Amino acid sequence: MYVRLAFAVAAHLEPEILVLDEVLAVGDAEFQKKCLGKMKDVSGEGRTVLFVSHNMTAINNLCSQALYMQYGNIKLIGETHQIISKYLETNARANAEKIWENLAEAPGNEKVKITSTRILTNNTISDNIGITKEFLIEFSFVVLEDNLDLASSIHLLDNQETFVFASVNWKNASLNEDEWGGKPHKKGTYKSTCIIPANYLNEGRYLVNIVLHNVSASQHYVNLQQILVFDIIDDSLMRQSYFGQWGGIVRPKLERHTTFLSPLNV
Repeated sequence: MYVRLAFAVAAHLEPEILVLDEVLAVGDAEFQKKCLGKMKDVSGEGRTVLFVSHNMTAINNLCSQALYMQYGNIKLIGETHQIISKYLETNARANAEKIWENLAEAPGNEKVKITSTRILTNNTISDNIGITKEFLIEFSFVVLEDNLDLASSIHLLDNQETFVFASVNWKNASLNEDEWGGKPHKKGTYKSTCIIPANYLNEGRYLVNIVLHNVSASQHYVNLQQILVFDIIDDSLMRQSYFGQWGGIVRPKLERHTTFLSPLNV
């Protein structure tokens, strides 16, 4: 409430320079909407708004120029879309890739071990993915026992650990049948990929579980919980002038048709 009151006072004093630090981190959706609207009004009147935030959607919509700071130092200054791209690239590999180079230390058992997991978009490892971009969840594993009864599952959860979906690679469980889905695996190294389409997930943070199990799922060989973390970033193309939180876990871009039926005679 203190922050809401402070913003209301500052916004109505008609300052030449309005400095706002993470003001969108507090309050409900209606308050955030009012903040964004007021900031747009102020900037449209020729006054300066210095807006400090991690909300890429708001920055992209409100700011023509951006300044990227790290550990108190200025890294970059330039056009907003370029600065946002650089910001999202920074430390992207930390949550988006896990590699076990030593097979003895890799998670699993005497039957199978996972050796790597990663998030890929445009063949680049990244934990920040534009909402209009297709991306891959990929993992590699080594089968140590011939004719192993094996299937794999990918579980996706949101930041509140709400189960979003599970993808399993056995027959008829995906759009294209996996060559090794639910079939006995011979000894060797394998790579499995799950394609997440563009315009599917809503903006926000997501967690990935990867499970290797037998076909009946009664026995788990490897169960990696929250092994990958990534963020879906809104590029504002679908939002247009709406800045509020878009409801739902998924935000598909669906086909719509509206038809004019007849004029109204009064």
